[in-house]
Amino acid sequence: MPVLIASLLTAVLAGRGISGRALSFDEFFSLTAVTTDLRSGLAEVPLLPYYAVLWVWTFGGEVTNDGWLRALSLVSVVVAAAVTVAFAVRLGGVRVAYLVAVLFALNPGISFAAQDARPYALGLAFFAGASYALMRALDRKQRRQWWVFSLLMLVGVVIAPNGVIVLLPLLWLLRGRYPHLLRCRALFLSLLPVVILMVTGVALLASGSFSAMREWLPSPQLLWLPTGAIWAAIGESEFVGAPHGFAAALLLLTTLSAPGRRILWGSLLAVVLVWVFSQGPSSFWIGRAFITLIPLITVAAALGLTRISRRGLVAALVVLLILAVPGYTAVRLPRDGYADLRLAAQIIEQESDDSDQIFGNGYLGRGLQYELAVGVDQYGTSEPVWEVTREPTRPFWILYEDYPCSETFSIDVRGGVELRRCAAPS
Repeated sequence: MPVLIASLLTAVLAGRGISGRALSFDEFFSLTAVTTDLRSGLAEVPLLPYYAVLWVWTFGGEVTNDGWLRALSLVSVVVAAAVTVAFAVRLGGVRVAYLVAVLFALNPGISFAAQDARPYALGLAFFAGASYALMRALDRKQRRQWWVFSLLMLVGVVIAPNGVIVLLPLLWLLRGRYPHLLRCRALFLSLLPVVILMVTGVALLASGSFSAMREWLPSPQLLWLPTGAIWAAIGESEFVGAPHGFAAALLLLTTLSAPGRRILWGSLLAVVLVWVFSQGPSSFWIGRAFITLIPLITVAAALGLTRISRRGLVAALVVLLILAVPGYTAVRLPRDGYADLRLAAQIIEQESDDSDQIFGNGYLGRGLQYELAVGVDQYGTSEPVWEVTREPTRPFWILYEDYPCSETFSIDVRGGVELRRCAAPS
């Protein structure tokens, strides 16, 4: 019953408005990967396994409406909710499991992951499943269970390599329940494929093969570590607007039980590890990189809630609900700095002449992944008839502010960006 409730509650809360917001900047990269071909670049290579899964999910790139593109992520977080609650039942009992179901569904980071056509939710599902599989393997001592754990871990690393950090709090937690865990031969054999894969990845990073990621992810400073701790609880990037108060409340609740403190210390160690690696040739300092820590932090917080009185429990849940609402709302709002290409496409269809052109300066003459041409293809209600060009000769539409334009029409398309119609170049 708690597994069923967790699945339904997460599906309802995380799935609400799943197609309400236009695709984000990153999601257009996913769309491009499954509909045309992947724009070459080493920074995209780690995402190829996810793109392959998404290609199958979209029936070879044939069904690409916003809701269906994101539905894979929604299904993934529902699966993660179910296995996290099953994990909680084994660890702390049914009461803890019900609390985990509520906290997991309320987490703004889960809503964000469910409505983002990127690999993080899918990786979350595999790592949450691996955590549950490890506990089953330790309880049942069957070879088949170890194979399941090994396979889920390996696929999780292939889909979302950063998620492997969940091993730190997971092993720290289970060592308290199974004192001989770190001397378990089956554990090390199960993790051997993951270790080989990770060592290979670290070697590639050390060689600078993926240094292009430095162009968009920073080297974190020492004072950024508290932000990493917040991300361990909500897995969000700061611009999403999920309240840090919700994460702080979860972290505080983890301190109220011995297993919760084990999870907390393991998670903080994982944050420090990501911080250290992000000083190298490639950075991983982004909120979504910590998403696989959410299930264990949620379990730890639920264990803490069981340590307080009934009145205290009700009060704590009310406070957590209040803190979750702003983040729940923010996930469904347009993001600052990026145009709403759905709105832009609608305006172009309404206001443009058939002879107008669309300015695009990118890939194969069709524009970059996040340009007007792609937006018109995705959201247009009829077959696009406007020529895409980097050298306009007639009136044209543009989002870029730094390109010469004799403006004849301008309108806000959210995110602080204006869509402009420009007169033909003289």
